[in-house]
Amino acid sequence: MGRVHAARGGRRSQPVRSVSGAAARARIDQLQQQLAQRQAEIEALQERLRHAVEITSDKRNEFATVAQAEGVSLSVARRLFRVVGGPAPPPRVPTLGLATLDVEIAAEIGMLAAWQVPAVEGVTGRWAILVHGRGAQRGECLRAVPVLHDLGFTALIPSYRNDIGAPSSSDGRYSLGLSEWRDLEAAILYAVENGAQEIVLFGYSMGAAIILQTLDRSWLSDRVSAVVLDAPVIDWSDVLRHHGALNKIPGPVGRLSRSLIGRRWARRLVGVHEPIDVALTNWEHRAGELTHPTLLIHSLDDEFVPVGPSISLAAKRPDLVRFEPWREARHTHEWNVDPERWDAVVRSFLTDRVQPA
Repeated sequence: MGRVHAARGGRRSQPVRSVSGAAARARIDQLQQQLAQRQAEIEALQERLRHAVEITSDKRNEFATVAQAEGVSLSVARRLFRVVGGPAPPPRVPTLGLATLDVEIAAEIGMLAAWQVPAVEGVTGRWAILVHGRGAQRGECLRAVPVLHDLGFTALIPSYRNDIGAPSSSDGRYSLGLSEWRDLEAAILYAVENGAQEIVLFGYSMGAAIILQTLDRSWLSDRVSAVVLDAPVIDWSDVLRHHGALNKIPGPVGRLSRSLIGRRWARRLVGVHEPIDVALTNWEHRAGELTHPTLLIHSLDDEFVPVGPSISLAAKRPDLVRFEPWREARHTHEWNVDPERWDAVVRSFLTDRVQPA
């Protein structure tokens, strides 16, 4: 009886293998265990996602600002961020829902990347150039773009020497605006060559110091009609003293350091290519040299750049300087605390001082 034939149609059935019931149950148990393991892995991933934070460009900027405020150097902060947030995504042009161009500016140090957000069609002569702070990125300036676009400005956000991806200076160090101003001058020239007839400068933190040096030194300063400074460094000596005290550096040591960076013979000792005359960055003392209408926005609670010099400068030049104090805002975070007020203050200031579009 080794073969069984079909009862009908003459077709022959295939041999049927007998399957052990015990083996089937063992296989089912194995599959159920694998399914339970996969389910546990899914639940663990879902739990991690509930605690995850999206690493946006704003988060990166906030991380850098907080790190600096806590006394962490920028290089260390970047390494920490790579551990926490993973590798940075490839650079892209931000849009804010607006047409945005990725352009380059020719400067003495090399080609500098910039974002350009054109004004509404038919408005070409009004430009705003926005300068980010030390160790920050160009994204710091984006919060100002919508109100500028509403007012008919083309916005230009350039990088400058020693930024990530930008050409480095000989010593690879920032010089408090005393060399970076040349890069801003190149940005102003780019704007003029592309049709700018009226230019407003925006500066955040050290970006403000760069602007003040540019207005003092550049042959293009007369092209600038107004200035907006957010959490500005008005006096680098005051900032350096503040951070020396925060880090418990003895007063005589701090004074010696500030003196040495200004001495040509001490360049190698302190690691700078050119001496840095900190006195040239004290606009509280140089208030009489200002020539441009200026809006100062500064938090009374700024933990990184003390507000005192901003208050003093406004008091000395009420004819040119309008001071708008903020509260409960960390360094350069005035817009974050009250964006409606920030936009309204900037809109009012510029509407009073620039020609109609």
